[in-house]
Order: sequence, then structure tokens, then C-alpha cells
Amino acid sequence: MDHYVHLLILTTVVVLALAVIFIGNLFFKDSTEFKLQRIYLLFIIFHSIYVSYFTGGDYMFINVGAPFSLFYAPLFYSNILAIIQGEKFKIQKVWVHFILGFAFVLTFVLLYIQKNHWRPYVTFYLHCLYIVTCVQLIFYAILVYLKFNKVAKDSKMIAFMNQSILVMIVSVLVFSGMVFRDKTQNLNFINSFLLYVIMLLIVIIIFRYNLAILVKKLKFYKGKSKMEYFSKNLKKQGKLGKYYKSKLNGDEMEDEIKALEKLLNNQIYLQPNLTLDVLAKRLNMSAHRLSQIFTTGMQSNFNKVINSYRIQYAVDLLTDRNGNDTIEEIGLKSGFNSRASFYRAFKLTMDMTPSDYRKKNDIDQ
Repeated sequence: MDHYVHLLILTTVVVLALAVIFIGNLFFKDSTEFKLQRIYLLFIIFHSIYVSYFTGGDYMFINVGAPFSLFYAPLFYSNILAIIQGEKFKIQKVWVHFILGFAFVLTFVLLYIQKNHWRPYVTFYLHCLYIVTCVQLIFYAILVYLKFNKVAKDSKMIAFMNQSILVMIVSVLVFSGMVFRDKTQNLNFINSFLLYVIMLLIVIIIFRYNLAILVKKLKFYKGKSKMEYFSKNLKKQGKLGKYYKSKLNGDEMEDEIKALEKLLNNQIYLQPNLTLDVLAKRLNMSAHRLSQIFTTGMQSNFNKVINSYRIQYAVDLLTDRNGNDTIEEIGLKSGFNSRASFYRAFKLTMDMTPSDYRKKNDIDQ
């Protein structure tokens, strides 16, 4: 019965990890952080399959002696570093963090090949493995917190980092208990169960982080993508919702959206006093009809669409390495009529303040 419980957890780990990789390939394929994250997930999948296959008395040492545990903390650290540095991240610079793990892998292989000759040292090896794992987890938890806590301003990243650190602390407690157990026996049900649950938690944390980033991206591009979608596909869809009742046909709606898109591409949104009435007059239509285009045609509203363009313009200014504008000046240049409205709209869209975004970009560069 115990074996089936473990198998169920490990199967869930593999399936969820594969799902995260699949979703990542769809939306984050070219992202540096996802490439490293994919390595992390593939490692977890391999670990899950390994411990599922090598179980039982004959495989005792193969199961409990494989030093998988020494790779989790360095992989976590490398993933956080990739998120912070983005395209500037170089995987060659983090190999040093895996030296300890590979050293134990070599020792493990030698002990297994010469298991009869080195049998007296097996218990000592396992004792060292669990103690080193505890020390390593504590070290990386402290290192990540001290090094990245002030840098990580995005709430999604902070949650990802803190949840991962919490899992590392729980892992320390589990491995601490394993230090004092009988090394000549298989892991008991509780120890194995906790370790496999920790693996599952790691995959869940990664999944939640990717989902949060995806939602934020969709939220950011909602206004613009909706406009492009309806502009390109309106003829195919014909009459929509309220427009059907008001007898406004698809061709008329498409022409009006194109006119709106043209004005926005000409950066009319940079005018701080732009209102629905002003924009409607420029389009030679009533404010009511323009409001209908935003709400029914684009599933949005005037403020959200205009602010999405303004925020994109502000992001370009904030990431301009040659720019010397202050945050307030960037807000005014982007069409916001006050510092408060700029900060409020920017944080609502980007989940961080403009100053925090600039600091993060400076670190990445």
C-alpha cells in the first residue's frame, strides 16, 4: 500500500512537471529563465522516475545513496539568478555551484561499483550526504534571501522565492531526521512520503509562478491584443452583441476600429487631457458609440486601453539606457497628468512601481 501512495505522488510530480514544460514551450519558449527552469523540471522528472524504479531491498543503496538532494538548492539559486538577470544570465557562471553534487555522484558510483570492498564506508557516506544536504540547503536559503531580497520587487517573484525558501527549510528538517536513522535500512514511509511531497511542492510553486506571469502578460496586452484581434477577425464574425441590436454591421465596426487604431498608433494617448469625448470628436462619432466599441467590441473600456498604451510608452522610456528623465517626467511624457495617476496605473499593470521597474532593468543590464 505504501508503495502505491509513493507511486501516486511521483506520478503526479511527473505529469504536472510535463504540463508546466508544455505550457512554458507555448508562452515562454525563448525566455532564458524558462530554459533553466526546464532543466530544473527535467531533473525532477528524472529523479521521480529513478526513485520509482529503484525501490525495495535489493536497490536500497541505489535509492537512498543517489545524491539528488545536492542539486536542488543550486538549481533553485540558478533559477532565481536567471529571473533577476534575464538575457544577461550565463549558465557557465553557475556551474561552480554543482561541483559538490558531482563529487558525491562520483563517490556514489565508486561505492556502488566496489560495493563489496567499500561496504564498511556506506553508512559513513550516507551520514555525510544527509548532513551536507542540510548545510547546503541552509546556506542557499540564506544566500538567496540576502542577495535577492532587496532586488526582487515583483510580488510574483517574491512569492516564488519565499515559498521555495520555506520548502528548503522543511527539507532541512526532513534530512535532519534522516541523519539519525538507521542507514542500513530503506527510508521509512514517513521520510519517503515527505521527500516526495516536497518534490511535488517544488513543481507546484513553479507552476503557480508561471501562471502568475502569464496572467500578468495577458493583462498587460489585453487592450492592444483585443484591438488587433477584432480588427483582423471582425469580418469573419459579423455582428456582435449590442451592435446586432443597434443594427451596426461588421464592416462599419471594422472601419471605426481601424480609425481608432490609427489615432492610437499616432500616439494621441500622450495627450494628458485626452477624454472619451475628445477622442470621439476626433473620430467623428458620438461618445456613446465609442464607448460601445471599447466595451462590446474590445471587451475593455476607455481608461484601460489608453493606459495600456501609456504604460507601454513609459516602459520604453524606463528601459532607455541613454535616457535621463526622472520618473515624474516619464509619467508626464507618457500622457499621465500626475505622478500619483502614473504610479497607480503602472503598478496595476506591471505589479511594481516605475522606480522598482527601473531598478530591476538597471540590474539586468
